[in-house]
Amino acid sequence: RAAALGAARPLPVPAFSRGLHASCTGFNKKLLQVLKSEIEDEEKNGEQAPLPTQIGDFKVKQVDGSPLLTLTATKNAAQVEIEADINQCPMEDSMDEDDETPATAVPSITIKITKGNEEAKFSCLVQDGELQIQLCSVGDYYADAEYFNEELLEGIQSYLESMGVNSEFCAELEGLVADKEYAEYLTFLRGLKSFVSK
Repeated sequence: RAAALGAARPLPVPAFSRGLHASCTGFNKKLLQVLKSEIEDEEKNGEQAPLPTQIGDFKVKQVDGSPLLTLTATKNAAQVEIEADINQCPMEDSMDEDDETPATAVPSITIKITKGNEEAKFSCLVQDGELQIQLCSVGDYYADAEYFNEELLEGIQSYLESMGVNSEFCAELEGLVADKEYAEYLTFLRGLKSFVSK
């Protein structure tokens, strides 16, 4: 007669598995210590400025945890929308080798101007308060501004200035992107620390 089945005994955990778990726990503790130190250093020495809700005539829309910044205004009977994704903003180091200033994000923006059912788009970089036009489109074709003659380029620059994208606005936008990037960096550090600690 078959013997009655008793409660199943747990299988022993292989030694290599126990060693792996201990090793992972050690890595977690090390990373948590680094994150804790980095967060404390940023909170002590960094400066997280409140993000503005308006720059010039443009209303600023942003959500904590999102890399997107959207600025909107009505200028000369047209709707102007400027979008910046801080994930797409290249970092720029100082040209001075002795300058220890941290690298800063160079805003990469798309300016969309809408009139009725038509729109024009301009892809640009903003650096040192100046707008650097890269691509322009009306429809699906994007023209490379690198091949524009000086007169055409200056004409587009003047047109965008009339839409509120002037040097003063560009300087403020650079500050906004820098503050947004720093805020999201702190959110990243705190989020990673929370994730690893679970």
